[in-house]
Amino acid sequence: MRDNVMNRVSILLRHFRSRKGQALVEYALVLSLISVLAISALNTLGMEIRGIYFSIDNSLSSALASVR
Repeated sequence: MRDNVMNRVSILLRHFRSRKGQALVEYALVLSLISVLAISALNTLGMEIRGIYFSIDNSLSSALASVR
């Protein structure tokens, strides 16, 4: 009886260990996909954001020049 219980416990432990490894790999894949998407979005939006900052800078520079 005790051996039977121990066998079942060991089977359950093996099952949970394999699932933890699988979940870890899945989390790593999801994290890498999110990071790739974030990097590509930042690269795409970076030029637009740079243009906005340049236009703000030009507006402030011209406003400052008109005050002087």
